[in-house]
Amino acid sequence: MSIMTISDHCPNQIEYLQGGKIINWNIQKIEKIDEISNEIKIQYQFNSIRVELNSTRDEIINTMIRYKYTINNEFALINNYNGGNGLDDYDEYQNYRKECKDIVNSII
Repeated sequence: MSIMTISDHCPNQIEYLQGGKIINWNIQKIEKIDEISNEIKIQYQFNSIRVELNSTRDEIINTMIRYKYTINNEFALINNYNGGNGLDDYDEYQNYRKECKDIVNSII
């Protein structure tokens, strides 16, 4: 299960915090009209994980994958794929894994 974070400030891709780091990705700018003032309000929606400061590339990728897929979900996807079922779900999973690797490679 993945939950998007919403902020009034645009986050950095990497933020350092007390012995760890926050990785933010899929940062999207959202414009909303404030119902009271009728002004346009800018917010940012993004995915975010916390990892240890000395986390390796593979640990960061794994944490990003766990953000969306539990270990049980991952095993089910692989087993379904091997059984000839859920091919679209498995392709979506593989695309997400590639996206995670590309994001981590671009920031470390």
